Amino acid sequence: MSKLPILKSKDVVKALERLGFVIIRSKGSHLQLKRGNILVTVPIHTFLLDKNSINFKF
Repeated sequence: MSKLPILKSKDVVKALERLGFVIIRSKGSHLQLKRGNILVTVPIHTFLLDKNSINFKF
């Protein structure tokens, strides 16, 4: 099984936007992006994000 890379939050947001997600809300240090009925919360911090930092809701 391959490991997921550790990414910067701005790179995650750019990738999600390329996939059709739209920023719907920014509160504190978190962004929420939405595409259809999928909601993604991305923390915006100065440190790198691992696979457990991003929250998906369907």
